[in-house]
Amino acid sequence: CVCSQISGAGGGLGHLAVQYAAALSLRVLAIDTGKEKEELCARLGAEKFIDFKNPKANELIKEYTGGEGPHVRPSPFAVVEPGA
Repeated sequence: CVCSQISGAGGGLGHLAVQYAAALSLRVLAIDTGKEKEELCARLGAEKFIDFKNPKANELIKEYTGGEGPHVRPSPFAVVEPGA
């Protein structure tokens, strides 16, 4: 199964990415901070939540992904060139 890591998973765009990834049957690894966002991500289909303020966050990501890291890492950010 493919694992998708979604940073900012409890935010305005991140929560949509969690739902899309879950609908595509991806294992969703939600990255954000705070109990409310953790609960939101769980309700939306995230399999695992890691608080980025946890000093062991990188180790937890490796552990969750079997040491491989995520297969998919969507970014809610875009670069727009002036005049494009």
